[in-house]
Amino acid sequence: MTENIVYLHGQPSPIGHFLRVGTTGHRQLETLLGAGKTMPDRVVIEASAAGRQQELIQSLREAGAELILDTNIAELSSLGRFSGAAREAPWANPLAMLDFTRLERPIVADGVGGLAAVAIAAFGAAGGICHGVAEKERFDASSWSKPPKTGGGGREKRILIGAVDRLLSVKQLETLMVAPGARKALSCHDRHCCPNGLDDMLKDPKAHYLRQRGRQIADLARVPDSRRIRHFLDQELAPTERAARNAAKLKVADESLVELLTRSSERLEKMHAVLEDLGSTVDGAPRAASPERSRSARATPSLARR
Repeated sequence: MTENIVYLHGQPSPIGHFLRVGTTGHRQLETLLGAGKTMPDRVVIEASAAGRQQELIQSLREAGAELILDTNIAELSSLGRFSGAAREAPWANPLAMLDFTRLERPIVADGVGGLAAVAIAAFGAAGGICHGVAEKERFDASSWSKPPKTGGGGREKRILIGAVDRLLSVKQLETLMVAPGARKALSCHDRHCCPNGLDDMLKDPKAHYLRQRGRQIADLARVPDSRRIRHFLDQELAPTERAARNAAKLKVADESLVELLTRSSERLEKMHAVLEDLGSTVDGAPRAASPERSRSARATPSLARR
């Protein structure tokens, strides 16, 4: 009968109807399917639950249902959700990342910075990293549910302190520098970056940030793939860990800054222990492909020089 219907105002567009299984409702759906009481056409499966829902997934596939995978990436990137059910997603495990490398497609880790970002590249979990200029070094969706702030004012200027692998505000840095030995312990010692140490860091903190992040990646890029993990652990992480340990011993009057320096030192120490163990686990594993520059992007510099 439907072929005899004439739409005077044009045929209505279809509406997609998707059924999300969730993390605990699959048994009920299996029962309904088995009893012939329902047959969903389009089903969303959450990555965190896919492992224990294989029977349901197979039944839906055999019935011809369209299956959509929710990767749970948003939850894994949110402070309030990543420790919940989403932690069961296969890519929440650092070794799950190896499955992506076997696709031989370039992988870029976005919204990461600091030594954690360099570690991602050194261990081959991603062939590239992406971050902002002294910002967007981690993904935090906690503010998404809040209304935007009104009024003027910008972000507080922050300065990369490589000795503790942290971005500190100018106020925090000024307070720290009152402590004996702080200037030597926390200033940039790279003469190619900041010839005048702290003064240059304060004068142009964004240039300092970019030079240091660029230097870390450039140094790593010159090392053969098979030696990058050891290079990172010995040449980047270990020296920073020692510097952070010394910084935590500074006699700082502000208790909150004492706590910050202590936490930074402990974090780097734990990171070193974990990555040393991980390095022996993933040794010889496939590495993520590096993203190639597009042809148009490669041509741009030569055009600019004309």
